[in-house]
Amino acid sequence: LEEVIWQAIILIIMLWMLSGSFTVRKDPKLFKERTNIVLTGDLGIGYELAKILVSKAKVNLIILDVVDCSKDRYIGTAKFIKCNLENFDEIQTIWNQIIKDEGRIDILINNAAIARGKTFKELSFEEYLQTIHINYLSYVKLTHLFL
Repeated sequence: LEEVIWQAIILIIMLWMLSGSFTVRKDPKLFKERTNIVLTGDLGIGYELAKILVSKAKVNLIILDVVDCSKDRYIGTAKFIKCNLENFDEIQTIWNQIIKDEGRIDILINNAAIARGKTFKELSFEEYLQTIHINYLSYVKLTHLFL
């Protein structure tokens, strides 16, 4: 079963890389020394990936999400930072603090997303705008800061 999980994780990472949601700094020291990873989103795939990273890899995992779901779920080096991904000023401030504290970010996994379960017609303009901010524009902002 563990092998199947690892294969699924590799597939997910490959899909992220193809979609631009997964960004890795090219560094020969990656995973040989402390590796700093920022992961957005703490539920679903993000939660499963975070569990594996914390338990199987020697990484410094920093999780950004609007809701703190991490308190009872993670062990080891995982660090949770509350961040509203709709607020670009907040993203900038938190990113600057992470760089100040950690020195660098080696891997960025843009995983945060919201799904409404409504048709386009059923969505209010505010819900649509929030979805665009979190599911697309926050990825652009974080990737821009990462690069």
